Amino acid sequence: MAVIASLKADGAEVFGSSNPTIIHPHEIEREYVTEGGVWFFRAQNVRPMAISDGDKVFISAEDAALLDRNRLRNGDIVVTRTGANAGDCALFYSEEPAMASSHTFIVRSEAWSHPYLVAFFNTRHGQAQIMRGRYGAAQPEVAPYYLRTILLPRFERKFEELIEDLFERSRQEKQQAADHLAAAEKTLRHVLGLDTWQPREPLTYVRRASEVAAAGRFDSVYFSPAKTESAAILRRGGSKPLSTYFEPIRDMVAPDDVETGKRVLNFDVGAAAHPVIDDTSPSVEDFESAKKRFLPGDVIISRLRHYLRQIAVVRTDAAAVALGSSEFIVLRPRSDALPQEALVLFLRCLPVQTILKYSQDGSHHPRFSEEDLLAIPVPDSLLSLAPKLTAAVRTAHTARREAQVLLAHAQRAVEVAIDQGEPVALALL
Repeated sequence: MAVIASLKADGAEVFGSSNPTIIHPHEIEREYVTEGGVWFFRAQNVRPMAISDGDKVFISAEDAALLDRNRLRNGDIVVTRTGANAGDCALFYSEEPAMASSHTFIVRSEAWSHPYLVAFFNTRHGQAQIMRGRYGAAQPEVAPYYLRTILLPRFERKFEELIEDLFERSRQEKQQAADHLAAAEKTLRHVLGLDTWQPREPLTYVRRASEVAAAGRFDSVYFSPAKTESAAILRRGGSKPLSTYFEPIRDMVAPDDVETGKRVLNFDVGAAAHPVIDDTSPSVEDFESAKKRFLPGDVIISRLRHYLRQIAVVRTDAAAVALGSSEFIVLRPRSDALPQEALVLFLRCLPVQTILKYSQDGSHHPRFSEEDLLAIPVPDSLLSLAPKLTAAVRTAHTARREAQVLLAHAQRAVEVAIDQGEPVALALL
């Protein structure tokens, strides 16, 4: 292989010679929990160069205690072991407790800078070697043995420090994005009178037969007092149903419907983990089944349990064909009265999430209905707050994009150092 021959000629070192730690996490039977618990870090949380921390699922503390070997540390390298994104690699920058799934590897090294390793593993030189270590046709996997055989070019410590600085600046931008959203959500809670509010969860309650008949539902959770209280607090001070401001869109697209040569952005529910979806959000071009079509300015919301906070406004290029899972409900504004970014934050607040939680139906994949979503009361007070919420979401999105740019710059610098020499790469930094 040309890449390996070139690295050997330049005196690259074998990664395994530095005795790195490569952990293959254990697997256990588990159930996800909707409240509390410990982050169960899955393969889809790993993207090239970055961690996707929005598409989270959680396991109980009891299950987490059985997976101590899987525990991630701040600064660990995570490599996807199997699946469509096998070989993806990122730096785990988080103090939040998390347990890695068996579909990943945890890599630690005392001899190499972790940010530099992540940047190198994502270059074409690193990816070519990782892909060489994949085996299996139906479900390709990366073997830990091949990770140890990877050839790494060694550069001056100054260069590694500059790469580390780019990663740190990226982390800071990402944190700023989170801080902007947290501040906006706090303001929203205060304006809606939710600073200390929690819905009641009584063990028993009574409903009239007429209410059951009107709803067309017989399951007790649908009539939970927590759901009723949540709707009542949103109506306090005046409100209108969500359908006043947005209408549902059910535009389905089959693979054969897409014009040849058109750029396709196909988003799964995890892509809506952050409030804005654009051309830089994780997507794939290929799709084999019918998908929902989005237009710029649409708001999408996952109706599946565990993914109820997957809500985003679509800001993709109008020239691209933006598609997504059929599990998304697509909302399109009827007017400019309620900005989309403000709606996204509102739909993530506790009363709305409580209503959606208790509106779900089904045993295998519980989901709420379009009708229940459109009936949610939108407080009149949200309209005056909307400009501030919109500005916060857009500022946060800009910071997240800058974080991505910094990581891409780090990867590019390593590639340039290999191809054109360290002095040229240093000039870029």
